[in-house]
Amino acid sequence: MEKLKGEAQANKDHMLQYKEIAEVNEVALKQIESAYEKFKAEADKLKKSLEDEIHFLKGRVLELESDLMSKSIEFTSAVSGKEEALSSAFAEIDRLKEENSVKTSRIVELEIQISSLKKDLEKEHLCWRTSQSNYERQIYS
Repeated sequence: MEKLKGEAQANKDHMLQYKEIAEVNEVALKQIESAYEKFKAEADKLKKSLEDEIHFLKGRVLELESDLMSKSIEFTSAVSGKEEALSSAFAEIDRLKEENSVKTSRIVELEIQISSLKKDLEKEHLCWRTSQSNYERQIYS
């Protein structure tokens, strides 16, 4: 009986030790569950924050793409306008070169005509001098 009482007491002590270990484990489990819930809440908060940031950045990307598209259209329009102006300027330069060429040719023609008229004038003047000299000789002779 004493032996059984000793064994029963040992078993009771073991049971109390197991109960104490179970209580400690239960407290630790509750702490782990509490830490897990806090971590989960922080993770959800961070996830929401990151999703909000992603949403904002997607909006910003769309805004930048829209700005890029309008700048691209503006640039294309400006380039087109500059090309038209350049083409018009080249056409005007060609027209002015042609006009200059025509006027230069006309100037050369007029210089030739002036030279010819000077020669004719000199011939006429020489003729007149000769006639004048002949007249004077006839009158004074």
